[in-house]
Amino acid sequence: MSRTIIDYVSFSGTPLILERCKEMAKQRYAFADGSAKSAHPMATMREENKKIAYFGENLAQVLGCVDENDYANKDLYFSALNNALCDADLYIESDTSFHDSYQQLISNIGIDMLDVLCHGELESFLELLQEEISYDGNVWTVERRGGYSGYRYSAKLLCNGIQAGIVAWGAANFGFYVSFSGKGCTAISMERLHKALSQMAGTKLTRVDLALDDLEGNITIDEIKERYQDGMFITQGKPPCWGEFLGGTGASATDKRKCGFVPDKGHTFYVGDRNNGKLFRGYHKGAQLNSTEYPNWNRFEVQIGNRYRVIPLDIIVNPDPYFAGAYPALASLISEVQPVRISTVKLTFKTNLENAIKHARVQYGKLVNAMRLLYEDDSHVMEVLTRGFELNDIPDRINFPVGWEYHHQKTGELAHG
Repeated sequence: MSRTIIDYVSFSGTPLILERCKEMAKQRYAFADGSAKSAHPMATMREENKKIAYFGENLAQVLGCVDENDYANKDLYFSALNNALCDADLYIESDTSFHDSYQQLISNIGIDMLDVLCHGELESFLELLQEEISYDGNVWTVERRGGYSGYRYSAKLLCNGIQAGIVAWGAANFGFYVSFSGKGCTAISMERLHKALSQMAGTKLTRVDLALDDLEGNITIDEIKERYQDGMFITQGKPPCWGEFLGGTGASATDKRKCGFVPDKGHTFYVGDRNNGKLFRGYHKGAQLNSTEYPNWNRFEVQIGNRYRVIPLDIIVNPDPYFAGAYPALASLISEVQPVRISTVKLTFKTNLENAIKHARVQYGKLVNAMRLLYEDDSHVMEVLTRGFELNDIPDRINFPVGWEYHHQKTGELAHG
C-alpha cells in the first residue's frame, strides 16, 4: 500500500477528429475555398455554403447528434466527418501558424457541433465515473458555469452536492478537461481511474499532487528547510526558489501564485514554482486544522504539472517512487522505494539566431555586399559562401536541439521527453 496519497489530479482529452485536425494543422493545411469563419453574424452567413460545414451540420441532423443530451451516434459522426475532412479541398499554407491553421480547420467543420461532441466525450466519462470509478454511495452531478482556462464551457463537478472538481470542454482548446480536488480524490478509486484513462484515446495527465502525512511530526518543517540549505533540493543547475511563512503572514500575491496554497496557521516552507511544473510544499497541517488528536501533524506535498514534462499514468497507482524522486531531500522520507524522477524537456539556449545574424552583419556584412556587386546574383553568393558544407554544418553556438518554446510555437503542443 502506498504511503503517499493523491490529493489532486487533472487530465485532458482530445476526440479523434480533433487529433486529426491537430496533425493537419502541424502541416499547415488550410481549406482551398477561403479563410476560417468570421465570428460576425453577417460574415458567417456568407460562408455557410462551405463544403465541410454543410456536411457536418447535415450529417448531425441525420444521425440525431444535434441535441447535446443525445450522443448515441457520435462515433458514426466522427468517422464520417473524418473521411470528409480527408477528401476536402485542402492546400498547404506555409506562412500561417499552427494556432491559425487549427482554428480554421475546426471553424470550417463547425465549432458548435465539435463543442457538442467534446461535451459528449465528457458525458461518457462522467457516466463511467458514476458507475465504475467512484465508490458506492456517491452521487455525481455538474453545475454549469462560464468558460475556464481557454475552454469555452465549464461546470463545477459535485459529489453529493459538494464541489469535488471541475470539468471543461471546447473544440478550440482541443477537447475536454477534468480535475478532482482533494475531496474528489477521496471519493474515487485511483486504480479504476487508471484503468479508465489507459483505455481512453487522446488523454493525458496535466497535474498530480502527491502528499505524505507525518502525523507525529517526526520530520519538522525546519529540518526540511535545512535540507534545502544543504543543497538537497537541487535536481539540476541552480537551486530552485523558496519561500517561508509563519502563521500565513508575509505571503505576497506573487508568493501565493508560486506556492498555490499558504495556510493561515502554522509553519509553511515551499520550494520551486508551480508555473514551471514542479513545486514542493511542507506545512504544519495540525495547526491548520486545529487538530487536537494530531497537533504535530506535518504534511509534505509535491505538485507536478505537465509543463516541460510528460506525467506517466503510473503515478496515480504507484505514487511513492515519484514522490521520492521529485527532490533528493524527499528520498529519505520514503526510503523503502527506489526514487523515480520524471525527466524534463526544457532547454536553455546559449544564444539565438538573431544574435548570430547581428554579429555576422557587423563582421562580414560589407564582404557579402561586395560579393553581391561582383557576382550580380545572390544565389551565386550563397553558393560560394556555403560550398562544401553539409546541411547540418551550422555554428556550434546555435546548434542546439529543438526546445520547448520553439516546438510549442510551431505545433501548439508541449514537447514529449
